[in-house]
Amino acid sequence: MTNGLNKPRPAWSLLALDRKDRFLDHPNTVQPRRSRRAVPEWMRTDDGGPSIEKIKQLVKARFPLDPPNRFCSCAQCPDCDFKRKIGRCLCRNCRHSTAANRCVLALYYVYFQGLTDGQVEKAEGWSPGAVNTIIQQAARFAAGARLDGQPRTGRPRGRPKIQDQVAA
Repeated sequence: MTNGLNKPRPAWSLLALDRKDRFLDHPNTVQPRRSRRAVPEWMRTDDGGPSIEKIKQLVKARFPLDPPNRFCSCAQCPDCDFKRKIGRCLCRNCRHSTAANRCVLALYYVYFQGLTDGQVEKAEGWSPGAVNTIIQQAARFAAGARLDGQPRTGRPRGRPKIQDQVAA
């Protein structure tokens, strides 16, 4: 047997297919991947689902300067209050509002829509690992821990003060 190009067909193509083979009923059927992340305890409602109100409370506490600065170099979106970046605006309010928007989007897509980290990163154009970092930091903030995963030292912030020597 030849395939029209005067080349012999491979041996596996000569095998007869049985009509009882079930894999031909739905060829190339692929289910979209779903996120396997469980809703964390701090985000659950009474029925066990995610709560948008708890996400709002977390974002308000984590990013207190969320409203963008109206005197910065950002351009206002004509349809909403979201600030789109012209360049890289370094004012604190714009950094907080951008980070807050990313946090809300990541939590919403993963826990409400059930998308995987890779799907969210691809859809939003973020770097690989960004969604996992955002979710880890949100969980650490909700637990009251440091966002970088290090344990708290218990020492006061800043430069150490010189202790007054007690004259003996």
